[in-house]
Amino acid sequence: MLTLRRRAAVLSASLIAAVALAGCAAEEPAPEPTETVIDAAPVATPTPTETRPIALEDLAIGPDGMNDLVLGQPVDDDAELGLIHLDAAACTDAETGFDAGIEVGDPLAALWIANDMYRDASDAAYFGVNVQPGGVVTRIDLFTYLIPTTKGVRIGDPDTVVFAAYPDATVITGDLTDLVVVEGDYGKLQLEIARENGLFDTPYWSPGETDTVRYINASYGSDTFTVVASGNIAGVCPF
Repeated sequence: MLTLRRRAAVLSASLIAAVALAGCAAEEPAPEPTETVIDAAPVATPTPTETRPIALEDLAIGPDGMNDLVLGQPVDDDAELGLIHLDAAACTDAETGFDAGIEVGDPLAALWIANDMYRDASDAAYFGVNVQPGGVVTRIDLFTYLIPTTKGVRIGDPDTVVFAAYPDATVITGDLTDLVVVEGDYGKLQLEIARENGLFDTPYWSPGETDTVRYINASYGSDTFTVVASGNIAGVCPF
């Protein structure tokens, strides 16, 4: 079975800006030069951390990122003291077992993966991250109850805990989940709560899963989306 370490997804985005310049009639005195200001995307500053690497129990995800992983901002490639690093061979045939002709150096070969201290005994990561070419973080998915949101909500918690923590959140009702969306300054936090909303004649969720949090992610530069029954997760190979 493939682990999350052996798959990847690459998102790409572009920013386009235009500056309008104004002139004046030749017979009029030249006006004082003015400066045209273009609004820039917010720049976040990670909360200073006294101890690195950050302990697993100190991680928490919010609408704008998770600790040093700030949405919309570059990430450090640091396999020792950071949260993630770029593995140049993670999606090669040698690692995945596929016969896709992907070797080290291929554009699809590399993958940003969680560092060793954020993986379990089977080498499964506790979270996945999408990073654009150039190193900008665009999405973080949690894969464990061990990492809470900044308001203390974890995968597996009942919906009452979610609504107590985020009473003003937007709720989008779907067939299999309700999507709770919490907007940040430039990103958003999404929590998916398992529901049986009549899509199937028989239950979709296992006993005990209904009305609990099944997925938690934070993203930047995308519309709302669901994870349930989609395979749409961060930090996996694009095949």
